[in-house]
Amino acid sequence: MTRWLRNFIDGLGFLIQVLIASLALGLVVIVLLQVFYRYVINSSLAWPEELSIVLFIWMGFLGASILAKDWEHVSITLVIDVFSNRTRLMILIAIKIICIVFLLVLCYFGFILVNGSFHAILTSVVSSSKWGKLAIPVSALLMTIFILDSVTEDMSRFFRSGAKDPKEPN
Repeated sequence: MTRWLRNFIDGLGFLIQVLIASLALGLVVIVLLQVFYRYVINSSLAWPEELSIVLFIWMGFLGASILAKDWEHVSITLVIDVFSNRTRLMILIAIKIICIVFLLVLCYFGFILVNGSFHAILTSVVSSSKWGKLAIPVSALLMTIFILDSVTEDMSRFFRSGAKDPKEPN
């Protein structure tokens, strides 16, 4: 893989991690602010709950894309571990290609959902639920990019002499 593409993928992953950390910090501040207003001042704010939900949705979906970057989602390898390294790598490539197809379908229907007409109005933050739903296609697209990168690395490893264990780093 070319160096600029590797730098782009790594930079994108780092940017997403910074965004997730920022969203988490914002979520903590908003919840603490709501607790302070509710129990100390005895006057509850209207907007923290809705904004917290949207931030939490984005954190979850962006976090899933970061897990896809390093192929760290939960997996049961009981069956795949009985095969040789080369066969295991072929199976892993096939699984990743199936994931890419699923994610592209998810991205397509996610954008249809976002562009649809059924959106609740988040009255306290004066916004639409469209912003929370946008996390679906955006994260699916990010996961597709990251898994596609992983597939190209696995395929180059496969075609090199003696495919190494897919769990080993490059």
